[in-house]
Amino acid sequence: MNPTSVLIYHLDSVMYAIPLANVDRVTRAVEITTVAELDRTSNILGVINVHGAIVPVINTRRMLGLVERTLSIDDVFIIADSGQRKVALIVEGVDQLVTINAAHLTQAHSVLPEFPHLKGVARMAEGLVLIHDLEACLSAGDAAAINTALKMAQPTATHGVAA
Repeated sequence: MNPTSVLIYHLDSVMYAIPLANVDRVTRAVEITTVAELDRTSNILGVINVHGAIVPVINTRRMLGLVERTLSIDDVFIIADSGQRKVALIVEGVDQLVTINAAHLTQAHSVLPEFPHLKGVARMAEGLVLIHDLEACLSAGDAAAINTALKMAQPTATHGVAA
């Protein structure tokens, strides 16, 4: 892996990151519109309206196998490009932007093969940082369900997100 600029965020006491090149914006959490056609076991909680674009919201805790909790007014959304579409990741807080040296990066599949949505693990002074592979965040089933749901019905209770 080459040196990589990442946005570090946290869930519970664990640090995670996504490549900065994928990040569109960070914003306060807003009400999520549920979409009936989505499978309740998927990583997709629903959708939000971001300046007129319908963006699926990923239940980051479920995706990572963490204990789930309700959305808090202190949570934030990281709006990012997954390669397939923009997505919103629910996180507890954003910590910092850093560039991680390639010497401090390990490919995730060599140490955590059971987590295909992780791209790498970085060693930093503050501890280990798990780096997401955003392209793997949406399963083929999730992507198909979102596409079907959006074609069948527009959400009715969306709220816009400020820039």
